[in-house]
Formats: sequence, C-alpha cells, structure tokens
Amino acid sequence: MKHIHINFNIRELLMRPAKTEPLAFLRIATAIVALAELLLLSSHWKDIYGSHGYIEWVISSNLFSMPNLPTMAGISELLNREVVSNDMIMYSLLGLYIVSLSLMMLGFKSNIMAFFSWLLHLTINNSANMYGYGVETFIHVSLFYLIFMPSSSHWAISKHPETTTTKIYANLLLTILQIHLCIVYLNAGIAKIEGDDWTSGEAIWRAVAQPSYSQVNMFWIAYMPWLSFIATYLVLLLETAYPLFIWFRLSRIYWLTGIILMHAGIGIFMGLYAFSAIMTVLNISAFGWSYIENVAKYARGRFAWSGKNKLAFKEYIH
Repeated sequence: MKHIHINFNIRELLMRPAKTEPLAFLRIATAIVALAELLLLSSHWKDIYGSHGYIEWVISSNLFSMPNLPTMAGISELLNREVVSNDMIMYSLLGLYIVSLSLMMLGFKSNIMAFFSWLLHLTINNSANMYGYGVETFIHVSLFYLIFMPSSSHWAISKHPETTTTKIYANLLLTILQIHLCIVYLNAGIAKIEGDDWTSGEAIWRAVAQPSYSQVNMFWIAYMPWLSFIATYLVLLLETAYPLFIWFRLSRIYWLTGIILMHAGIGIFMGLYAFSAIMTVLNISAFGWSYIENVAKYARGRFAWSGKNKLAFKEYIH
C-alpha cells in the first residue's frame, strides 16, 4: 500500500519573499473605500456623529460604545467645553481622519498615517456603534494591517526600497491576512448554517425582499423558489469551503471569482456598497493580485502599439 506524504514546510511558507504590490493596492483601495463611505455620509454627519444626533452621546457612550476605548464624548469630557464645542470636536476628528486617509493613500509616511487613521476610525465609530453594519469592522481590520505592512514600495510619495527582507515581511503579513480571511468566511458560513432561513433555502429571498435593503425589484423570485434555494446554498458553499478551495491554485480563481460576485450581489441588490468594496479589496490583496497582474499584462500586450501600428496611424492622420 502506497502512502502519500505531504511535506508542509512552515518555514518555507512564511519566509519566502513575496511581491509588495498587493500591499500598496490594499493601502490605496482601503483609503478610497473609507473616504468614499465617509464623504457619502457628509450631509448626515451631525445626525450620526453629533452630540445631539439621532442617538445622543450621553446615551451612545453608556449603552453602545465599547468600554475603555476612546469616544467623542470622552474627549469632550476632557476638554473645556466653553472653549471647544462638541461640534468642533466632531468636525476636527472627521477632518483629521480625512487628512490621514488621504496622506496614507498618497503614500506619505504610510505606516504612521495608517496608525492615525486606525485610531481616528476607532474613536469616530466607537461614538456611533449603533449604526455599524460590518464595513466599519473590516475597514478597521485593513487599517490595522496597514500599520505594519510595508506598503510604500510602490505608488507612494515616501517610497521605500523593496529589499529581500521587505518581501519576506510582506509574505508573512499577507499569509496572516489570508488565514484571517479564511477564519472570517468559515465563521460566517457556520453561523449561517445554524440559521433556519439558510437551511430552508429562503435566506436570499428574505434578504433581497426587505424594503430597507432592496435596491432592485426582486419579488419575481417568489414565483421561482428554486432560484433562491440554489443561491442560498451556493453562498453557504462559498463561505464554508473558502478555507479549503482558496488555497489550491486550481480552484482559487473559481472560488475568488465566486466570492467577489457574491459581494457584488450584496452591493447591487442590498445597497451595501462600501461593505462589498472593502471585502473585494481584502480578497484581491490576499489572494487575487497575481490574476490582476495577468489581466493587466494581457491588456498591455493586446492593446500595445507596435512600431508599424504607430507609423500607420501617423500616415493615416496626415
């Protein structure tokens, strides 16, 4: 009887060099998603984050905010309210958050700006925890990784040289991010399996039919229950099997495409655009950068102009 031996070398997995472009992409894309989400809410800042918004600070800080972590209400208590108003605190923190995200996106002292963005994001969202729906958590996770990631080797103002040590460090952090995503999707899949809506195959129908989330009229699915059943179990399969099939090269592209399409559906049909965007960014950074490079390489080769094409075009326009 033959025995199959799998040589799994942890040291080789963690200590091999990796490209740092995915980290630069994560830096830029995270900043864009976070800025877009905040600016889209700009007309409602006082309602969401203000001391007398939908939920006043005195209530949110005592009932919804995570204890022992910074909040706008806590900062207000430390300052002289006769000199610094609550609105000034709110707008100052939001303004600093926008500045730090912008500088991080441009690659100016990326790790330092990531730390300030992470701290400000924590303070701002801990002051309005009641309004969170998931995107805040994953933006926060992404910012935390960027504090440590060498993301300034590409597309950055303060550019750092890409050394072998940097590449090994990049690989270590990318591997941690990959494992983190596997845990996230496995946990999400198991949690869904425990719900009656998911095991009955009705979860997708219930999600797209909710008036508070519905962006497109999907009531016709009520006449095709088998479609909701298939979609529901497809989501369960994608999430619970993610830790297995995302690691194999032969199945990775299919699983990654499925996960990205799933998040695109969440954005299109439920209106959770920022959540879908940050999850897509994390997946591409962790597992999909090589495919992005292949597509870009193909596009350059497909549409690149040869010397003959350039000459022919010049002759044509003259």
